[in-house]
Amino acid sequence: MLKQIALVATGLVLIGIGGMAVTASVQHESGLQYVLSAMHGGVKSATEQTAQNFNQSKTLDGTSVQSLVITAEPASVHIHPSNSNQLTAHAYGTLIGVNPSDFVFDVSRSGNQVTISLHKRSPMLSFGFNSVHLMVDVQIPQHLYKTLNAQAMAGSVTIEDLKAAAFTLHSNAGSVNASNLTGAVQAGSNAGSVTLTDVKGNVNLQSNAGSVNAIGVNGNIDAESSAGSINLKLQDITHNISARSSAGRVVITTAQVPPALQFTIQTSAGSIDFRLPNANFTVNKPSDVEGSIGHGGPLLNLQASAGSVDVSQGPID
Repeated sequence: MLKQIALVATGLVLIGIGGMAVTASVQHESGLQYVLSAMHGGVKSATEQTAQNFNQSKTLDGTSVQSLVITAEPASVHIHPSNSNQLTAHAYGTLIGVNPSDFVFDVSRSGNQVTISLHKRSPMLSFGFNSVHLMVDVQIPQHLYKTLNAQAMAGSVTIEDLKAAAFTLHSNAGSVNASNLTGAVQAGSNAGSVTLTDVKGNVNLQSNAGSVNAIGVNGNIDAESSAGSINLKLQDITHNISARSSAGRVVITTAQVPPALQFTIQTSAGSIDFRLPNANFTVNKPSDVEGSIGHGGPLLNLQASAGSVDVSQGPID
């Protein structure tokens, strides 16, 4: 027993020599979070810790840039057009319990591709309270790009008013929001909603834990949610639509009734409500319906494993 106590004491001394503060977070009855410091003793409010600013900006000529790759580990990403030919990347925010020197912000160029990254130098080991609120804001010239790729490991991705042959947008733990884009869009989130508004081009949307929303999309739509609803609001249905939800509703609202449409709708545990006029139905069973409006037209393929399916005409504003 004495030997074990001695080993523990030696370990604590070594930790103290190394300058590491062992902390533990507890929740006060009032809802305030406190940090207990084994080295300094006493109780310290998390809100009383000093916040440090992170603020770095880099600019380069974006006239001939054709591809953009953005990766942000601990931050959100915002991409929008600039009013000049300059490409500006700005990383900023506040840090509590973490040093700004722990992060690396890099902007590099290889040919016509620009790569922007914000990442930690090494995994941060912390037993106490820390807070990281960072944003990577990227302004780029308004011209047609080949590819625009953005990934946030722990934050949201927001992009608007741009054109590219292909957009790839992804968040591991946050929402993805895109508006007024021209080009094919692939957008996904592991833990957050995905919303596209006013997009001209084919889109592929996927969320593992969140809703999928498309408003005013003009192109083929492939939407999937593992745990959330799928909501599509369209001016009209002129392209193929495939929507699959494992645990949530599938709702499609169109402002105009299509003159021609083919549809297949299946549910495992939910109702089917198809309220477009002039439709001919073949009811295989209450949870399996197929039919058409007119002759030919785009294909509507809707599936809900644990939720209802609703298709109707109505306002989309």
